[in-house]
Amino acid sequence: MLEVRIREATPADADEIAAVCASAVATLREIYRPNQKALAYKQAIAETLTRLVAVLNGRVIGAVEYRLTSDRVHFLSLDVLPDFRRRGVAKQLVAALAGIGKSAGAARLSTYTVTQTGNPAIFERMGFHVIYEEPSELFESDCFDTVTEAYLERPIT
Repeated sequence: MLEVRIREATPADADEIAAVCASAVATLREIYRPNQKALAYKQAIAETLTRLVAVLNGRVIGAVEYRLTSDRVHFLSLDVLPDFRRRGVAKQLVAALAGIGKSAGAARLSTYTVTQTGNPAIFERMGFHVIYEEPSELFESDCFDTVTEAYLERPIT
């Protein structure tokens, strides 16, 4: 496992975060893309979101965007630069979210992911369970007639 430092993002991280997110999303955009409803939703909740970054040797190599509610930490994006994937960076970001949730008294972590990406299996390896799947109203695809989203949760212990 690659040891990284996890910390809250600062405005000075904006360019590096944008590069991490663009790199991570590039692969996903081959499968699906957000529609106008998704973009409007993200804009509407933007001020309620916080971001953590994973830093290695002073460089941002991963990021997670989340919001804390009374009972859970829900994350919207979990991005890691391709050269650092499968080295424990995402797992450390999720562990940091669990720590934040535990300190705040939240009972669980949650996220949505597009089933066609294969991401549910990745999250299941981190202890998440698919609670339900449904056709997405937020995403569209040139590859699939219907984009399916899975809602996943994991208890905070």
